[in-house]
Amino acid sequence: MRRGNGKTWLLIFCLLFQLSINFGCQRHIRRKITDKELSVIVESCSEQVYPVSLYYLDGDCSFCLAKAKEFDEKKFLKGARSLILFKVSNPLVAKMYIQEISLRSCVILDSSNLFAKSFALNSMYEISEKGEIFSERADK
Repeated sequence: MRRGNGKTWLLIFCLLFQLSINFGCQRHIRRKITDKELSVIVESCSEQVYPVSLYYLDGDCSFCLAKAKEFDEKKFLKGARSLILFKVSNPLVAKMYIQEISLRSCVILDSSNLFAKSFALNSMYEISEKGEIFSERADK
């Protein structure tokens, strides 16, 4: 009887461990952006097809502008629509530089750090039309 009791505890431990892993993964996958962030995206990119590939970059960085151009070209060649969010301190200067690189993606300038709570700089995301984040990948 003692052996069966040990196996039962091991089985219970394994089940609880698996549940904690699954719960943690589901919480990460089901993370959502705020309603305000989603409304800015919908208003700025009204013709967007979802899920959308989103790239959050520093718009005051020339190296980041080159990364945005590369991202834009990759998505365009695949036939996918994309969204590039630029965190900027000077929207007028950033807009001038962004226009020079002729991006096909929908572009949003974030001068108020609205998106900084939901997204990390230099990271790519897949988001749904309801603002759910499907995937997240830091650009290295």
